[in-house]
Amino acid sequence: MGPDRCIFCNVVLDASQKNLPSSRTEEHVFARWFRGAVVNDKMKMFTGTVRQGAVLHRHPPLERLVNKTVCRKCNNGWMATLEESVAPLFQRLIAGETADKFSNAEVEFLARWTGKTAAVLSYATPQRARVPRYASRTLHPGSTSPPKIDRKSVV
Repeated sequence: MGPDRCIFCNVVLDASQKNLPSSRTEEHVFARWFRGAVVNDKMKMFTGTVRQGAVLHRHPPLERLVNKTVCRKCNNGWMATLEESVAPLFQRLIAGETADKFSNAEVEFLARWTGKTAAVLSYATPQRARVPRYASRTLHPGSTSPPKIDRKSVV
């Protein structure tokens, strides 16, 4: 098994103490603005099958859900910009505005944020199904492929 890599840009992750663009960070799955907007501050995490039923693994507060496979450059760069762009859109949704009032660019921001959040969450949960790294990398602004997360992507 090779070295840990950022799930978005594929750079080899350095130790967080090095404070380099390639250093490992703790990316919060849900930003502070999101955590403040939701009623329930905990997430129940289950695994299981239809035949065996669900098994509760943990019930952490949303603030403790972090992913440690994201580099500092991604976390503090395009991902931070994406969070800043989506926060006011999310507030509009909470206020009752429907997404059909959003511009195409705003819908794309929401879609990229949703994909990014799904990828980050998939590596912070006890489930075995992860968003594959090739699909996560398509969310990176430097990707030459369009974003691709579909049923076939989640294995």
